[in-house]
Amino acid sequence: MKKAGFFLLMGFVLFSTWACQTQKPQVTVKVELDRTEVIPGQPFEMTITFQTDPGMKHIPYDGWVFIHFIDPIGNVQFYGDHKPPKPTSQWKGGETITYKRILFVPELAVHGTYTIKLGIYDFEGKHDRVPMKGEEIAHRAYKVGTLQVLPAPPYPLIRYVDGWHDLEINPEEEALSWRWTKKKAVAEIINPRRASKLYIEYEGNIKIFKDNPQHVTIELNGEKIAEFPVDSPGLHLKTFDISPSVLGDNDYVTLTLHVDKTFVPAEHGEEDTRELGIRVFHLALIGNPK
Repeated sequence: MKKAGFFLLMGFVLFSTWACQTQKPQVTVKVELDRTEVIPGQPFEMTITFQTDPGMKHIPYDGWVFIHFIDPIGNVQFYGDHKPPKPTSQWKGGETITYKRILFVPELAVHGTYTIKLGIYDFEGKHDRVPMKGEEIAHRAYKVGTLQVLPAPPYPLIRYVDGWHDLEINPEEEALSWRWTKKKAVAEIINPRRASKLYIEYEGNIKIFKDNPQHVTIELNGEKIAEFPVDSPGLHLKTFDISPSVLGDNDYVTLTLHVDKTFVPAEHGEEDTRELGIRVFHLALIGNPK
């Protein structure tokens, strides 16, 4: 009995030592924004940097990074959960992991100062969140900055002129909305009047067009600026640098999307009888920082 008690005690000591080592914060995170004030519907870029201590213990799972944007009254208005480019199980001591993420403020987001909350969690729920250094808001969720969401302007940033179906909103996630195009879709976007970047986040129908993918052509003021195939599943974000000469002098820039192949869901066993091209989740034309 004495011997059994000795081994039980030693096991407890070893477990306690291991627990203390693994619970000690050994990761530092820093988040930088390319702009700190954003209008609803517009994008911003985050640079995320994780720095590990030289003696960091192994992270036993491939974690997800959660980024939550908390509105002035404490609600999560939108988020940007993702897998880091290097799996957390491969992180080593004394290492720096830096990468960028582009997110959009939802069109219906309320204005005010948002708190940015970040952490790393096990998607399967088998392990605790990774302890990190910094200002802890809740259980291993850390404040990494703020974002000022400005009031929407009194004029529309985008006018959907022709070839667009009505806005649709995911009933289970109001921050997720989209518009389907037809074969040709025309929109007018407020002119930044300086060198800019065009953002388009979209999804095509890979299932129907798997052997002959859709192709999309983008024009600004009648000038072709891009053409690309929709040849992989899921959401895709593309950005294009736009020179001032393409934008012209009018208050709005005319954007035209051409989709070479459309489909009607009703012809494929569904009820929807609309002609559909691609599904556009975000569209924006933003002037470069002055």
